[in-house]
Amino acid sequence: MSSSAGRAAVSKTAGRRFDPCLTCQIIIIMTKWLTNIRKFINGTIEELYKCTWPTRQELFRSTIIVLVAIVAVTVFVGLVDFGSQRIIRFLTGF
Repeated sequence: MSSSAGRAAVSKTAGRRFDPCLTCQIIIIMTKWLTNIRKFINGTIEELYKCTWPTRQELFRSTIIVLVAIVAVTVFVGLVDFGSQRIIRFLTGF
């Protein structure tokens, strides 16, 4: 039967605060950082599997709607610009 009573501490740092070297601290920080990135990526992939993706036909319809809306807004802004230009030229005499 062995007992550690009455024996001196084996560690040279016993009872003192031990600060790891700078390289060890950097490795610990990088390991935690990489672990967090891995968790984020895995969570993102899990969420992507839960998504319902549009069919090709739904995607085509949505694309057409967006393109029509872009053309309509472009025409509207162009007409407002042209009209305001004419009004300003009339009022200022240029």
